[in-house]
Amino acid sequence: MGSWSVGGVEQVTAILGNELVRRGWRVAIFAFKLEDKMLLPNLDKRIKVVIPVTDTICAESEAVLRKALIDNEVGVVVNDWSLPFKTTLFLRRACKGLGIRQVVNLHNIPNLNARIAKTRNPILKLMVKIVSSINMHLTYLCCDKYVLLSPSFIPIFKRFAFVPFAKKLTAITNPLTIDIGSVEQMKKENIVLYVGRLEERQKKFSRVASVWRTIADSRPDWRLDIVGDGPDRPAYEKQLEGCPRATFHGFQKPHEFYRKAKIILMTSDFEGFPLVLAESMSAGCVPVVLGSFSAVHDIIDGANGIVTKMPFSEKEYADAVMRLMDNHALYEAYSKAALETAQKFNVAKVADCWERLLESL
Repeated sequence: MGSWSVGGVEQVTAILGNELVRRGWRVAIFAFKLEDKMLLPNLDKRIKVVIPVTDTICAESEAVLRKALIDNEVGVVVNDWSLPFKTTLFLRRACKGLGIRQVVNLHNIPNLNARIAKTRNPILKLMVKIVSSINMHLTYLCCDKYVLLSPSFIPIFKRFAFVPFAKKLTAITNPLTIDIGSVEQMKKENIVLYVGRLEERQKKFSRVASVWRTIADSRPDWRLDIVGDGPDRPAYEKQLEGCPRATFHGFQKPHEFYRKAKIILMTSDFEGFPLVLAESMSAGCVPVVLGSFSAVHDIIDGANGIVTKMPFSEKEYADAVMRLMDNHALYEAYSKAALETAQKFNVAKVADCWERLLESL
């Protein structure tokens, strides 16, 4: 991994690592940088964490990784930092002569990433896309298996990375990373919930804020809870200034918020496989999601939540939210279906897929 922090990739790594160790596999995690220790206590004590002295790709960190590979008798490396291509070259050098199989695990939709999204100039954006596609193509050629988050990403990858006969591709979804507990003990309230980073480049929370300003006065018995933090929080707080019943709670564990909320909102411009959706649905929250990424249809099927069309329409999105607010029978039906859907993403089922992949290598 590039770094170890508190993001979704780290949470998935921790829960899958723990499950694989429980099944008899030996697991080690190599990260160039330790940004946050919060998730480390959640790791099984048998999982080794290796952090080099330097956080850059260089001969020193390569030597640390190679020693870790040899000392731990590693047979397969899962590369969570697959772009840029130089990280793959770094890994190949460290593995040289050791007979280690390499799996690339891409945590986003193939044709869109943060660097592409933040580039505004059309010509520069095209250049960034070309560079990304070349990097992805070269990384694919150098690995033994390439894992995507959704079967719907496979044709996207083939087109974007110029690999029409991509036999190495497979799709394994993310698992639930939290245990909500007993559904019977949940006491739902009239709460609309947002959980995620407060930044505009990808998450586009400004859309949630504008929808809430539209519906807040007409639905006085509902409130908006916002869980998360990020660089654009001050701008969002200003956007919602004077708007009733909208509370910023900062970065917190979302468990209790999931247990109380009825509706979860997501208006991102792009996503891979957002953990927030499956995890909130495991607590009976009904999602209203902008259909900006194909994997959304792996999670929401029309009977367990609502997907609005691209491009974003404030009216369409607000109407969907109010439809759930005003029709309790509809909410109950969707909530029940959401609970059932979430079981597809339990860690045992996802770990089964990873175990089959590892055994095949």
